[in-house]
Amino acid sequence: MTTKAVRFSSLAALAVLSWIPSQAAELGFYVGGAYGPVSKDIDKSPFDDLLVRLNAGLFGYIPTSTTSTFDNEDYGYSFVGGYRLNSWLAVEGGYMGLGKQPYRATMQGNFLPAVEGDPLEPSPLTVTTNAKTGGFSLSALGILPMSYRWELYGRLGVLFASNELTLYATDGVGAFKQTSNGSSTDFLAGAGATFTFAEIYGLRAEYQRVFDAGDDTVGEADTDLVTLGVTVKF
Repeated sequence: MTTKAVRFSSLAALAVLSWIPSQAAELGFYVGGAYGPVSKDIDKSPFDDLLVRLNAGLFGYIPTSTTSTFDNEDYGYSFVGGYRLNSWLAVEGGYMGLGKQPYRATMQGNFLPAVEGDPLEPSPLTVTTNAKTGGFSLSALGILPMSYRWELYGRLGVLFASNELTLYATDGVGAFKQTSNGSSTDFLAGAGATFTFAEIYGLRAEYQRVFDAGDDTVGEADTDLVTLGVTVKF
């Protein structure tokens, strides 16, 4: 090997060594929590369709006018327990709540008579639903240390979700309430950054996507979660 090659190899090795964090990441167990806005990629059309079916079947109601609203944005949270295997890899398990998607319809119209041939019964009707998804998650984290305090990471995992739709209807006189439940297994991915302080604490900022979150009960669609969180090492 020539002298120039030896010098180049030595400089390259020093550059790599200088990039590696001055202290290896602390291995072992940690816990944490995070909170932030959630957005589900779904509109109100599936819930409008559900309302049509409810009016025709369960309620026996013929609307003459309908006004409906829907909100696909809320706030979500997560709690995790993890184990740092080495500087580059960790595994996490925990619970995620992906917020609620409330729907509300206000109608004027007529109830069908209880006995055929009787006149229609004019009445307002208000129907609200709340769809929510949450469950236990399991993830693997690939970690890229950037300095003594800063790390970047990517996440791949799965969410074992419970899905719930709560239905409430009232005509101003009586009320009806019903809850439907379902389950789904949804894949998730994410990316984030961690800043370590006071040696055992980590401040996290992360973006996650749960693919096709939910099921037929609450509607199935990609759901995005952006959070700030804190971890504590043991």
